Amino acid sequence: FSNFCIILSNLRINKMKQNQNDEFDLLELFETLWRKKYTLFFITFVSFIIGIYFTINTPIRFQVSTPLQYGKQSLFIKYISINEVLKENESLFHGENLENYSVNPKSIFDKFIIEFQDYEEMVVVLRKNKFVNELIKDLGEDDKKKQLNSLAKSFTISEDRAKNVNLSFTWHNEREGKLLFKEALILTLENIKETLIKEVNLLSTSMINKNKR
Repeated sequence: FSNFCIILSNLRINKMKQNQNDEFDLLELFETLWRKKYTLFFITFVSFIIGIYFTINTPIRFQVSTPLQYGKQSLFIKYISINEVLKENESLFHGENLENYSVNPKSIFDKFIIEFQDYEEMVVVLRKNKFVNELIKDLGEDDKKKQLNSLAKSFTISEDRAKNVNLSFTWHNEREGKLLFKEALILTLENIKETLIKEVNLLSTSMINKNKR
């Protein structure tokens, strides 16, 4: 029993020493912090200023994405007669895919994707933008082209794993980005329209010459 009491007494003494050490360590820590208070204040102030600087000077970027789908079949009813004439004169295509000349949701969709992905229309639209002009005004002509092409690639049409096609863009201003994208899409469709008209006129001329022969 006496041995047990001695062990218990030693444990209490050790615990008291540990508590004293803990109290001493905390007191020493507070004293150190108090002595370094101006240094800590200076570091905190500088960090605060740097944080504000980066917050102000880091440009805000908006990422916007929306799915792209085929046009409604009902919108293409008026082109049925053209497609029928093309089908009747399939021999004029000399082995080419008739689908490339047909006017239907899929063919227009495919033409649209190919036409947009060369970024020519997007570059044309960006050249008219005030923000972009301010950004490239001091660059040489070659550097301007590189910068415009780089900015144009902020507006993309991509396909995900589920084969869904999405329009997306990253821009500093969401509203402006939408307007730029819309202008580029309209310009792309206009170019497709002009191409289709030329193709139909060429096919029409070929048919007339064939009938004459």
